[in-house]
Amino acid sequence: MNKAVPVVVLLALLAHPVSADGGSVSVETVSVTDTQNETTVTVRYDTPVTTKINTYLFGSEELQDDLVDSVGIDGEHVEFESLDTGSAEILYDGEAELNLSVPS
Repeated sequence: MNKAVPVVVLLALLAHPVSADGGSVSVETVSVTDTQNETTVTVRYDTPVTTKINTYLFGSEELQDDLVDSVGIDGEHVEFESLDTGSAEILYDGEAELNLSVPS
């Protein structure tokens, strides 16, 4: 019997659902590329192990919401081109002036 399955189940039971309060994503860098047709926001970030487990088990919607809140862009105007455990590429079609929460 595969020993990894019980470990994943145990971690899932111990993991708490991700809250979309901007607390589970630690933004490291944010870069914006503007072209005539679109704005691309590239974000590098760190997430706790429980967030990574929850994303793997339950999907990335909470991580996306938390990331959008952490960066400070309007979630109604974003489309995730890529998303993994340490970076995301977001197409943004909102206002030209972005009010990003850039880490200091």
